Order: sequence, then C-alpha cells, then structure tokens
Amino acid sequence: MKKNVFVVGMTVMVLTFALALASCSSAPFVYDETVPPEQSSTLIIKDCQVNKFNGTTVSAGKWSAGVGEKTVIIPAGKHTLDVWGSASSGGGTTLEYGNVEMTYNFLPGKTYLLIAPIASGTVQGRIYETTALNSELVPNPESPNATPLEGKWVNTKDAGHYWIFANDECVLVMNGQNLLRGFFTYNERRININYLFMYFPQRSRWNPIGREMNRDFAYKENVIVYDEKNQMKKAE
Repeated sequence: MKKNVFVVGMTVMVLTFALALASCSSAPFVYDETVPPEQSSTLIIKDCQVNKFNGTTVSAGKWSAGVGEKTVIIPAGKHTLDVWGSASSGGGTTLEYGNVEMTYNFLPGKTYLLIAPIASGTVQGRIYETTALNSELVPNPESPNATPLEGKWVNTKDAGHYWIFANDECVLVMNGQNLLRGFFTYNERRININYLFMYFPQRSRWNPIGREMNRDFAYKENVIVYDEKNQMKKAE
C-alpha cells in the first residue's frame, strides 16, 4: 500500500535533517534477544525510517537511518513494516515525505536492504536480499518469466554500451563497467525502466541512488530506440 507524499519548507527540512543525523549509528540493534542468531535475519535500513514493526511503534533512535544506514537484527519470518521516506526537491528548498506499509517474508541467515525512494508522489518501499542484488544478472530465455527482451542488447554505434535484461531486472553497462541497475516493465511498443541502484567499483557493490530514475524506451521491430541517434539490437 503506497501513501501520498507531503511537502514541507526549508525550516522543517533542516530540523528533520538534524534529527536524522542524530539518529545515525553503525552498531546493530537486536530487536528480540531471545531469538537465536540462526533463526534471525539482518535488515539494513538505508536513508529511511521504520515507524512500526508488526503494528508496534518502534524507537526512531534504533530504527531510523536518517541519511545513512542502520542495521537491525530481526526474527526470521513474515513481518509488516510501516516505513517513512523522504527526499529533498525544488533545488533543495523543500522536503517530500510520506510513509508506506510493507509485508515481507524474511528468511533466516539472510541480509536484506530496505529503501524508500519517492517517485510520482508516493513512497516506493522496496526490500532486497543483498546476495541476490549483488549477484551477476544472467539472462535465461527458458525462464517462464522471460520476456522477448531477455538477453543482451548492444548499442549499434558502441559495443561497450549495452543493456542486460533478465526476468524483470536490467543492468546498464558503459565502457565495460556496470553503471545502473533496476527493474523494467514491457509491452509490445514500450519499455519502462526504473533505475534504483548505481554501481561503485571501489566497493564492488550496488548502492541505492536514493530516488527512482524512470525512463521510457520505444520498442519496435526487435529494436530498442535509446534516443534519436542511438539504437539497441539484441546480441546473437
């Protein structure tokens, strides 16, 4: 369930920013110390705040990442989170904020990343299992979820510039280096891509952008029209 976003002025934004910085801490918080580590999951809260966990209001000091990261150890299993997200806009003069309720099944021993970017007036709460996120995206045309895009699509003018599509995920590679990663939707004429992560070579991992970056491409006659001068064709 996505909720509308509110907008406030600079004064409130500065206050919120100060509170967010004050809440940041690198030490993990164990939500329920009676649960053994092998029956627990790790939740990394990135640039957002969890207000409620399974309907219970939780401490902002332990569950708010502010503008950084906060790690919480939670019992494995199905949980519902009420998440607060924010983003500056209008050249940094205003702050958009809102919340979203999310239900997710957390597996024992796994680590998850929680982000809450704002796009199109709503908080887009997303949870990713970090091992899967940082694994290589490998197309599988035999997958039941594969679209006609499944595979590698190369710029006709620059072979070092290409896209990889697999199931509902995609990666943009420039000059042989991972650049952007996200999800896409597809129909017979158009592809809508939501960039959510940027690759940091020095860390060898994907990092959230902070907001979704949306882009549409035309798709016709097995060609992806990137812009007026560039097209993508599927590699053989």
